[in-house]
Amino acid sequence: MASSIQSSKFKTIRKGLAIYKPDRSPYWYARVWNPYSKKYIVRSTEETSRLEAKDIAEEFADSLIASKFKNVKSNAPASFKTYADKLLFQKQQLHKGQSQSYVYSDTNKILYRKHDGLIAYFGNMNIRDITAGSIRDYITALDASRRNPLANSTKNKQLNVLKQVLELAFDDEVIPKVPRIKHFSIKSKPRPSFTRKTFKRFMDAAWVCISDDYHKVRGHVIDWNDVHMFQFMAESYVRPTVSELFSLKQGDVRWLENPDRLEVTIRKGKTGARTIIVNPVGKVWWSALVGARTKFTTDESLNSYLVMPAYQNRTTAREKAGAVFNHILKMADLDCDQYGQKLTMYSIRHYAIQERIRTSGGQVNIYWLSKNAGTSVQVLEDFYLKNMELSKEQIKNIHYGLS
Repeated sequence: MASSIQSSKFKTIRKGLAIYKPDRSPYWYARVWNPYSKKYIVRSTEETSRLEAKDIAEEFADSLIASKFKNVKSNAPASFKTYADKLLFQKQQLHKGQSQSYVYSDTNKILYRKHDGLIAYFGNMNIRDITAGSIRDYITALDASRRNPLANSTKNKQLNVLKQVLELAFDDEVIPKVPRIKHFSIKSKPRPSFTRKTFKRFMDAAWVCISDDYHKVRGHVIDWNDVHMFQFMAESYVRPTVSELFSLKQGDVRWLENPDRLEVTIRKGKTGARTIIVNPVGKVWWSALVGARTKFTTDESLNSYLVMPAYQNRTTAREKAGAVFNHILKMADLDCDQYGQKLTMYSIRHYAIQERIRTSGGQVNIYWLSKNAGTSVQVLEDFYLKNMELSKEQIKNIHYGLS
């Protein structure tokens, strides 16, 4: 028996109970015969002393006998797919509805992608057999099936979902620990952003679109509401997502005094709920968005959407806004920023954050700015400020120590 378990130290204590010390482990293990399942149960005593291990093994065996082995965890094979589907079900229940539904869809794609998704690779494998080595082999296989290797950020997304599946199995005590998962380093890549010059060019093209003969994109006629939406974004740092900009209702925005400010309540943003303090000039574009509609002091109007109110499906509203944005970019003969990165609606948010720092002469409190924008100081430094266009005041401050 000692040779079958690769141990040179094996000690029978009584019928159905023994302890042994594996050749590659400092600890003694208890081995108990389960007469109901007709299998051995093995547990580490976590003791290096044989005498101490003997006492713990007897106590363990006695507890199992007293309970008639009813509390023993099943050793039946558990496939990776079983826990992958559990994770997917949890995501589906957690993110029901439109808000943040991308979390479920992204997880589903990573798990069920044909040929090299997690289930295609690990699906029927016993989840207990997944090791750090098999995880490494999976990542190697991902690159081997492609002409160009996947970006490190994409690999990390696969690993994050894999880790979530393994953690579910760990929570159910199916696996003793989650295998070590080594993530890939990601270089800080500045976010694509407008400059003052290019944003003015973008807005000039937007005004042309509504002053000219009407411009129609995907069945949507571009009007002044769309132009004011982009201006409002440039003052509020709001993300152009279903959970932020396109979930805002008129009642979520209010004007307050002493000091003058516009407050925007984000209820389910990317980083959770937060209140944005908007520059006073943002009042102009907020008033323009709501001023020509029905009186916004009524309960009905307070519950209407702030932007793209004609579309009750907010995913559709986001898609229409994206189409309008791309149309105006084309009209302005813009496509990429000065570093060759493609401009998106998010570029307006990036511009808004950078512009706030520029107009302050570099004096704005970075901590409070990051909190207001729903991000972190580290993200600001790594992604927003790295290639930021400097103002005259900032240049003077750098060269002459003057503000």
